[in-house]
Amino acid sequence: MTKNQFRALTISSILLACLSGFYDYFWPDALIEQVMDYAYDIEPDYMEENELIFFTIMAVIVVLGIASLIGVLMFKNWGRYLYIAGFILMFPLYPFFGIAVYSGYGQAFYDLSMLLSGAIIALMYYSPVAKYFES
Repeated sequence: MTKNQFRALTISSILLACLSGFYDYFWPDALIEQVMDYAYDIEPDYMEENELIFFTIMAVIVVLGIASLIGVLMFKNWGRYLYIAGFILMFPLYPFFGIAVYSGYGQAFYDLSMLLSGAIIALMYYSPVAKYFES
Protein backbone atom coordinates (compact mmCIF):
# COMPACT_ATOMS: atom_id res chain seq x y z
CA MET A 1 0.00 0.00 0.00
CA THR A 2 1.34 3.39 -0.93
CA LYS A 3 1.34 6.44 1.32
CA ASN A 4 -1.39 8.09 -0.74
CA GLN A 5 -3.62 5.00 -0.57
CA PHE A 6 -3.23 4.94 3.21
CA ARG A 7 -4.03 8.64 3.41
CA ALA A 8 -7.13 8.10 1.24
CA LEU A 9 -8.26 5.30 3.57
CA THR A 10 -7.77 7.54 6.61
CA ILE A 11 -9.64 10.45 5.07
CA SER A 12 -12.42 8.10 3.91
CA SER A 13 -12.88 6.94 7.49
CA ILE A 14 -13.31 10.52 8.69
CA LEU A 15 -15.66 11.43 5.85
CA LEU A 16 -17.85 8.40 6.55
CA ALA A 17 -18.06 9.35 10.24
CA CYS A 18 -19.11 12.89 9.27
CA LEU A 19 -21.55 11.55 6.70
CA SER A 20 -23.25 9.44 9.36
CA GLY A 21 -24.16 12.57 11.31
CA PHE A 22 -24.97 14.69 8.29
CA TYR A 23 -27.24 12.05 6.78
CA ASP A 24 -29.67 12.08 9.69
CA TYR A 25 -29.53 15.86 9.88
CA PHE A 26 -30.20 16.57 6.21
CA TRP A 27 -32.59 13.66 5.57
CA PRO A 28 -34.53 13.34 8.80
CA ASP A 29 -36.96 10.53 9.39
CA ALA A 30 -40.15 11.36 11.29
CA LEU A 31 -40.06 8.08 13.21
CA ILE A 32 -36.45 8.63 14.28
CA GLU A 33 -37.30 12.13 15.47
CA GLN A 34 -40.26 10.84 17.51
CA VAL A 35 -38.11 8.17 19.14
CA MET A 36 -35.39 10.72 19.94
CA ASP A 37 -37.92 13.12 21.45
CA TYR A 38 -39.22 10.31 23.63
CA ALA A 39 -35.69 9.29 24.62
CA TYR A 40 -34.84 12.86 25.64
CA ASP A 41 -38.00 13.03 27.76
CA ILE A 42 -37.27 9.88 29.75
CA GLU A 43 -33.50 10.16 30.02
CA PRO A 44 -32.08 11.74 33.18
CA ASP A 45 -30.00 14.84 32.58
CA TYR A 46 -26.45 14.20 33.78
CA MET A 47 -25.01 17.17 31.99
CA GLU A 48 -26.21 19.85 34.39
CA GLU A 49 -23.98 18.57 37.18
CA ASN A 50 -20.92 17.60 35.16
CA GLU A 51 -21.07 19.96 32.22
CA LEU A 52 -17.75 21.71 32.81
CA ILE A 53 -15.87 18.46 33.35
CA PHE A 54 -17.45 16.81 30.31
CA PHE A 55 -16.73 19.71 27.94
CA THR A 56 -13.17 20.05 29.24
CA ILE A 57 -12.52 16.38 28.57
CA MET A 58 -14.18 16.64 25.15
CA ALA A 59 -12.03 19.66 24.25
CA VAL A 60 -8.89 17.71 25.14
CA ILE A 61 -10.08 14.74 23.07
CA VAL A 62 -10.90 16.95 20.07
CA VAL A 63 -7.41 18.50 20.18
CA LEU A 64 -5.94 15.02 20.61
CA GLY A 65 -7.98 13.77 17.64
CA ILE A 66 -6.86 16.58 15.35
CA ALA A 67 -3.23 16.13 16.41
CA SER A 68 -3.42 12.37 15.88
CA LEU A 69 -4.97 12.83 12.44
CA ILE A 70 -2.20 15.21 11.43
CA GLY A 71 0.40 12.78 12.80
CA VAL A 72 -1.11 9.81 10.98
CA LEU A 73 -1.43 11.66 7.68
CA MET A 74 2.18 12.82 7.98
CA PHE A 75 3.34 9.31 9.02
CA LYS A 76 4.76 10.45 12.35
CA ASN A 77 5.39 7.72 14.93
CA TRP A 78 3.65 9.69 17.67
CA GLY A 79 0.57 10.04 15.43
CA ARG A 80 -0.30 6.36 15.60
CA TYR A 81 0.05 6.35 19.39
CA LEU A 82 -2.26 9.36 19.67
CA TYR A 83 -4.73 7.72 17.28
CA ILE A 84 -5.09 4.72 19.60
CA ALA A 85 -5.10 6.94 22.70
CA GLY A 86 -8.07 8.81 21.26
CA PHE A 87 -10.07 5.59 21.00
CA ILE A 88 -9.13 4.52 24.52
CA LEU A 89 -10.04 7.90 26.01
CA MET A 90 -13.44 7.92 24.29
CA PHE A 91 -14.66 4.65 25.80
CA PRO A 92 -15.29 5.98 29.33
CA LEU A 93 -17.29 8.89 27.87
CA TYR A 94 -19.88 6.81 26.00
CA PRO A 95 -22.25 6.51 29.00
CA PHE A 96 -22.38 10.30 29.25
CA PHE A 97 -23.56 10.66 25.65
CA GLY A 98 -26.91 9.15 26.62
CA ILE A 99 -29.41 7.52 24.35
CA ALA A 100 -28.82 7.85 20.64
CA VAL A 101 -31.06 6.76 17.79
CA TYR A 102 -29.82 6.73 14.20
CA SER A 103 -31.35 5.83 10.89
CA GLY A 104 -30.16 2.67 9.22
CA TYR A 105 -28.03 4.57 6.73
CA GLY A 106 -26.55 6.83 9.38
CA GLN A 107 -25.57 3.84 11.49
CA ALA A 108 -24.19 2.01 8.44
CA PHE A 109 -21.94 4.97 7.59
CA TYR A 110 -20.70 5.13 11.19
CA ASP A 111 -20.05 1.38 11.29
CA LEU A 112 -18.10 1.57 8.03
CA SER A 113 -16.05 4.39 9.50
CA MET A 114 -15.24 2.31 12.57
CA LEU A 115 -14.31 -0.69 10.42
CA LEU A 116 -11.94 1.51 8.43
CA SER A 117 -10.49 2.86 11.67
CA GLY A 118 -9.74 -0.69 12.78
CA ALA A 119 -8.12 -1.39 9.43
CA ILE A 120 -6.05 1.78 9.77
CA ILE A 121 -4.81 0.70 13.20
CA ALA A 122 -3.92 -2.74 11.87
CA LEU A 123 -2.13 -1.26 8.88
CA MET A 124 -0.16 1.18 11.06
CA TYR A 125 1.33 -1.66 13.10
CA TYR A 126 1.12 -4.93 11.15
CA SER A 127 1.67 -4.17 7.49
CA PRO A 128 4.32 -2.66 5.24
CA VAL A 129 2.75 0.74 6.04
CA ALA A 130 4.32 0.45 9.51
CA LYS A 131 7.76 1.17 8.05
CA TYR A 132 6.55 4.65 7.00
CA PHE A 133 5.95 5.47 10.67
CA GLU A 134 9.40 4.34 11.78
CA SER A 135 11.40 6.85 9.80
